[in-house]
Amino acid sequence: MPSNDKLSTIAFVDSPEKYKKSPIANEFNIKYCLTLDNFIHEVLKEKFTGLILDIPKVMKTPAYARNRIFSIAANHSLIRTKVESGKVVFVDDLSTFKQSYIENDCIMSRKSERVKINIPIRISAENDPAMANSFDGMVQNISKSGCLISTTNDIFDQDFLHLKFDELSNKLPIYVGIRWIKSTNDKMEGVGVKFITITPEQSSELQQKYITPNLKSDDS
Repeated sequence: MPSNDKLSTIAFVDSPEKYKKSPIANEFNIKYCLTLDNFIHEVLKEKFTGLILDIPKVMKTPAYARNRIFSIAANHSLIRTKVESGKVVFVDDLSTFKQSYIENDCIMSRKSERVKINIPIRISAENDPAMANSFDGMVQNISKSGCLISTTNDIFDQDFLHLKFDELSNKLPIYVGIRWIKSTNDKMEGVGVKFITITPEQSSELQQKYITPNLKSDDS
């Protein structure tokens, strides 16, 4: 199982001490998050393989927050839990979670190359998944896990965005989390984002169309 130099598991729970006494604590490197803000911060900042979600805690969060959590959980190894009579109960099968964790850990540990590109996209705020009020942006570099985008629109009040790549076959907007924002002298905002809900088809096409060809040209 993972050692200290491997990808972590992030837990959204109320009682870390109870989890530290459970079987899972001996096999995974767990970052415990007690607040939603801390949880969102960690999943956007850190590379991680699995999630532990305390069901009662998740269900107590506002609807918009639950949607964020479920979106984040969709592409990661997940085990749902609850605390009963002072002990952690695993709602999902622990052995299945372990196997999924190992498989995803191997995939995510592979080097993710970032390459320079220059392609137009449409961007919308988190509360506009239909992109009714979208605006222009550009992707300046990209990897399998995220990209650097630029736009003249002010998005400092956003934590998440939707990106639409018109050049992809599957034009479903990709839900992304903002890792950092930097303003530049030309009134542009450079935004580093992490892909959250990207389909396997979209990921594969981005790799084939943009990442792999540009890696070859960089090596030539």
